[in-house]
Amino acid sequence: MPTDSIPTPLESQRHRCARARVGSTLSEKWRLDELLGVGGMAAVYGATHRNGRRAALKILHPTLSEVQELRDRFFDEAYAANLVNHPGTVAVLDDGVCPDGSLYLVMELLEGENLDARLTRADRGLPPAEVLALTRPLLEVLAAAHERGILHRDVKPENVFLTTSGEVKLLDFGVARMSDSL
Repeated sequence: MPTDSIPTPLESQRHRCARARVGSTLSEKWRLDELLGVGGMAAVYGATHRNGRRAALKILHPTLSEVQELRDRFFDEAYAANLVNHPGTVAVLDDGVCPDGSLYLVMELLEGENLDARLTRADRGLPPAEVLALTRPLLEVLAAAHERGILHRDVKPENVFLTTSGEVKLLDFGVARMSDSL
């Protein structure tokens, strides 16, 4: 097993904490149904609202929620994505605080895979037609962000999502920089 795939103790702790939340309910309305992924800053869950609507909940790791700068950055991600106001961004519908003080965002739930997973499945790279089909919408969302003074600063295959309906979504505005004019 390559050493880069061995989780560090902190990663293991974050995964355990994230898995432990599955089945719990936040704000007496969002049931966390499944863990979709765990990153360096947050875990993402598939969740169901008490009215039956499905969404994705992104929860900042508890230890990071204690740091004001990271709390601000987490909410800045939501505000930046919503300011772009483009179908190629993930709509952030709500935010809140978990009982343990962790911050969360409620976002539209996407079905599909990120570009990194798609590239991994591709034997010999993507066909030119597929590259062109995803490049134009990606450039359009970046242009919309730039028109609003927002620089994404973390465009990579893991942050480009390909939905089952054929949409291209740019994820994770967590390190985006907003112009002082906003």
